[in-house]
Amino acid sequence: MKQSKLSKFQGPDSGIRLELKKIKTFLQAIGNPQNKIPYIIHTAGTNGKGSTLAFLQSLLVNNTNLKIGKYISPHLVCITERFWSDGKFICKKRLETILEELNQRVEFAELSYFEQLTAVSFKFFAEEKTDLLLLETGLGGRLDATNIIDKPTLCLITNISYDHQEFLGDTLEKIAYEKAGILKPQIPYFCTAEEPALSIIKKRAAEINAPELEFKNFALPELGLKGEYQKKNALLALNAYFYLQKALPENFKENLVDYQTCLKQNQNWRGRFEEINYKNHKIILDGAHNEAGAKALKENLKSFKQNKVWLLGFLKTKDYQKFLQTLLEPNENQIIILTNATEEDKSANLNQIKDFLQKNYPQTKIIIQAQTQKAFEEFLEQTKGNLGIVSGSLYLIGKVLEFLA
Repeated sequence: MKQSKLSKFQGPDSGIRLELKKIKTFLQAIGNPQNKIPYIIHTAGTNGKGSTLAFLQSLLVNNTNLKIGKYISPHLVCITERFWSDGKFICKKRLETILEELNQRVEFAELSYFEQLTAVSFKFFAEEKTDLLLLETGLGGRLDATNIIDKPTLCLITNISYDHQEFLGDTLEKIAYEKAGILKPQIPYFCTAEEPALSIIKKRAAEINAPELEFKNFALPELGLKGEYQKKNALLALNAYFYLQKALPENFKENLVDYQTCLKQNQNWRGRFEEINYKNHKIILDGAHNEAGAKALKENLKSFKQNKVWLLGFLKTKDYQKFLQTLLEPNENQIIILTNATEEDKSANLNQIKDFLQKNYPQTKIIIQAQTQKAFEEFLEQTKGNLGIVSGSLYLIGKVLEFLA
C-alpha cells in the first residue's frame, strides 16, 4: 500500500533545530511567500498562544472583511489542523500537492520537520490570498522558523514558564529572552508575561525600539473556552482586536458583532480543559504538559468533588516530576493509568514514572498499560462513577480523540 506523504508528520518533531539560515534560504528560493501576506499577528509564549489566537480568530472573522488564516502547532489528530483558512482546515489532497511541489527542490529535504511545515504554511496562505495570518511560534521565538517574517503587524507574548529548557535555557530570564526574539523595531506588542520574565521582555523591546501598547481590562462574558486562566488569554485577544480596529479601520465591517458574543462562541479549541460525556463517563481532556499547565489544571479541577482517575502520558523531553508535583495531592485517593504519549521511543519511561509516583504518592493506585488503546479501555473501566482526566501530552489527547470518534 502506498504510504501517504503526510505520514511522517503524524508524531512529534524528532529533530528540532533552532536556526533561521536554512529556512530563509529556502523561502527565498520559492519567492518569499511570507512577504505576500499583508498582515501577520505573531504570537509567542509558553502557554496560551493557541487559546489567544482562537479568541482573536472569532473576533476577526465576525467583524472584518479580511480573509483570515491561522497556523498553529501541534496538531491533535491530523496534520491538517495546523493550517486553517477562511473557515476550514486545509484538505489532505491540497497539503499533499504542496508537499509534492516543494519536495522537488533538494533543499526542502534539508529542512527540519517544523521548518518544512512552516514553509508549507507560508506557501499555502500566500496562494489562498490570505489577508491576515494568525501565526504561532513552534518553540521559543528568536530562532523559531516562524520568526523569518520581517515586519509583522503586531506581536503578542503570553505567559512565560518553564518548558523546553534544553533548548531555551534553564531560567525564566533565558526563556523570556528567547520568546522576546519575535519583537521587531517599530512593531508594537502586547504582553501578559509576569516577573521576572516581563523585565527581560521590556528590556529587549527598549533595545530595539519596539513600542509596548497599553494593556486594558474589559468586561468579559462567560467564555467559550473553559478555565479561569482563559480570561487572560481572552483579554490579550481583545486588546489585539481593538488595536487592529484602529490600525486597519477600512477592513472592519460597519455593523460589528459585539465582542462579548464573539468570546462566548465555542472556539473549538479541543483538548484544553474540554469536558465531554462518553457512554455515561465524565471525562476532561486537558493537554497540560508543563508546570504552568499543571497549575492551571489543578485550579480548574477544584470545583469537581468526585474521586479522580487519571490517564497520563508524557514525552521523554518533559519534566514529568515537576508536572506531577504541581498537579497531584500527596494523600488523595486516586487511580493513575500510565501509558505512552506517542511512540515508545519518544515517550517517558513508564516504570520510572511509576517509581516516582510510588515514592511520593503512596495512596495512589498505579496501573501501567503501554498500549494506548488498552490503556484507554482500562481508563473507562476505572472511571465508572469517578471523574476521568486525560493529561500530560497533547499527543495523548489526540490519540484519545481518535478513540472517541
